[in-house]
Amino acid sequence: MIKTARKEYDCMACEWLFNDDVEPGVLTFPELRSIIKAEKNNGKILKGQKYIYYRGKDIEGKNYTFRAIPEIDAICKRLDIYQYQ
Repeated sequence: MIKTARKEYDCMACEWLFNDDVEPGVLTFPELRSIIKAEKNNGKILKGQKYIYYRGKDIEGKNYTFRAIPEIDAICKRLDIYQYQ
């Protein structure tokens, strides 16, 4: 579900992306621009910004809320960064 932020949130996709070793050569120019913008905002979803919202359960059965910047989420999915440790 796409929502508009009413307050500032942490972007969970940014956390995954920033903790992964992504080779700059595999990123497109628009992807690099999105990453730079996210880094400038310290991995935060800012008030008024569109974001992906999902509530669910993790592997261990614990409830969680996933919030992510759509462009960063798309990069993580394309590069298969989301994975269970």
